[in-house]
Amino acid sequence: MKPLPLILCLSVLLMACSKNGESPEPEPVPEPEPEPVFVDYTLMTYNVGAFRKYEADLGHLSYPEVASIITSVDADICGMNETDWLYSRTYSDKQAQKLAGILGSDWESHFIQAYRTDYGNSMVWKKKLNIIYKFPRVVIPRTGEGETRSMGAIEFEDFVFCTTHLDHKSNEDRLTGVKLITDWAAKEFGNESKPVFLAGDLNCEKGSDPINELQKNWKQLSVDAKSYPSDNPRKSIDYIFVYANDQAERVSVVDGGVITKEDNPTIAVASDHCPVWVKIKIQK
Repeated sequence: MKPLPLILCLSVLLMACSKNGESPEPEPVPEPEPEPVFVDYTLMTYNVGAFRKYEADLGHLSYPEVASIITSVDADICGMNETDWLYSRTYSDKQAQKLAGILGSDWESHFIQAYRTDYGNSMVWKKKLNIIYKFPRVVIPRTGEGETRSMGAIEFEDFVFCTTHLDHKSNEDRLTGVKLITDWAAKEFGNESKPVFLAGDLNCEKGSDPINELQKNWKQLSVDAKSYPSDNPRKSIDYIFVYANDQAERVSVVDGGVITKEDNPTIAVASDHCPVWVKIKIQK
């Protein structure tokens, strides 16, 4: 009897090993987990005092000084309190727009009125953030001796940035502001896939009722360092928070601090507040 050819032997063997004449299915190879992708941003909050607190000493409004401070930490966005818009006391400047022009052609600006159409909060940011939507302001009403305040918010490609300035006289109004801002964040971004940051001069320190209320739903990112007044800081009243929804877990702090006159002598004449900043990573 002649031996079967090799190819025929292999065919017979494969048929014998398979069920119902079908080839065995290969074991699936698991796909490797993708590497996480992170993006870095530096956020800043700064009460700039309408750029006029030390005009007499400087001989001009402090636009160049504030611009140099923002660029000193390579901030991508800065929320500003006490800014004017066509207000006669500051030469009818559009202050946020003017500052953005000094920062460079790759910067944009937005003004949010408070109790007056010519006074309120502002933001400046690098165009690379890719703006999605500017929200209507959240009005924080006056209930007593204080004044009407506001919060402004912009949605960007990777995050939402909000800036506010709570009342300096009324604790009741500060509490009202915290609750209105938190309700807004829950309604607009409670289940969305973006972190929401809140920055501003809150006019109260840790342990106060408004901060305790805020910390129920927001996580503080900024350091606990004194930011007011700029010539000799004694109070911590400027903060940066992230809304504590599921997206907050994608945010980690890399660096941050309060810039004082010991870090940069310009601080003492740029405004009566020191700026607060954080560098963060967001996992995409």
